[in-house]
Amino acid sequence: VTRKDSHGGNTVFDMIRVPENVQRFIAIGRLDRDTEGLLLFTTCGYLSSQLEHPRNNYTRVYEAQVSGEPDLRVVEALRQGKQANLGFLPMELSLECDPSPWISDPEIQPGSWLRVCLREGKKREIRVALNAANLRVKRLVRLRYGPFNLEGLDYGQFEEIKDAMELLPSREQAEDAQR
Repeated sequence: VTRKDSHGGNTVFDMIRVPENVQRFIAIGRLDRDTEGLLLFTTCGYLSSQLEHPRNNYTRVYEAQVSGEPDLRVVEALRQGKQANLGFLPMELSLECDPSPWISDPEIQPGSWLRVCLREGKKREIRVALNAANLRVKRLVRLRYGPFNLEGLDYGQFEEIKDAMELLPSREQAEDAQR
């Protein structure tokens, strides 16, 4: 998610009508141009920083449609965070899952689906990691980011959450969870 496309194309911000009285409109997390799914926006910098900072351990859940035969040794190394040359934290990988009901047209392209859960998202991390495991990502969909998910939303639909801060744990709860 970017405000300005370096190639002059439209961005998500071009499609959203931000009320005139809103001074800051912040995208939480990032999705590259080739990824679809849950987008979060806020006017609260604190909420954004709480959700994005790796120390808070908010899970991001994706489903990926892939082609290729997985290299199971690499998959296990990714699960354990032992792909040192990639520099990623351990990730949860569930091979061969059924696509979530929120995914529109899951059979557009042939391929199997898998679920990936991250605690920290680096640039194109899932695509790079799965490529290392001999899997080509054909489609990538973010389903959940921390306490927010696509449940109850149709493709292209949005929902305003008035009291989003109440969905986050208190500072004490967060500190206890990290111990």
